[in-house]
Amino acid sequence: MSKHFFLVTLVTLTAHSLTQAQSIAAEPQQFVGVWTLINADPKEAPSLLTIHADGTFTTSQVAGGGNTAIHGIWVPTSERSMRLTGRWLAGDNKTFKFIGTAKITGTVVLSSSNTFNAQTIVEGFNAAGQPLFKVPSRVRGLRVTFDATPKN
Repeated sequence: MSKHFFLVTLVTLTAHSLTQAQSIAAEPQQFVGVWTLINADPKEAPSLLTIHADGTFTTSQVAGGGNTAIHGIWVPTSERSMRLTGRWLAGDNKTFKFIGTAKITGTVVLSSSNTFNAQTIVEGFNAAGQPLFKVPSRVRGLRVTFDATPKN
């Protein structure tokens, strides 16, 4: 076997490996964008989720008083799924005084390029950090696209 053949084979295999690694790394970009979140509980208002390419996300929700947006991080677990965790601050609806925090953790699975389903756990804590509640939640996500933008 010639040295030239060995070098060509090595370069080809290395290039193929790099291409595959780039392809796998690019897959999580499927999550990046703006989503409308529909809670399985019809009493809950929809919210907006923005997933950023840097592994962070922000969710805006309709909430009374001094609740903040949810700020969090996400990591891909496969080509079509990810894990996330986020936090927000809670305030009294009348006084806007800080009363505690909440945490959300969960798994998101893409159903298609424009929809996902999520299973989450929401935990609430008082201002001293003591647990108050822990509840499961199911959410459906619908990607915001030019075709699906609500008309005013």
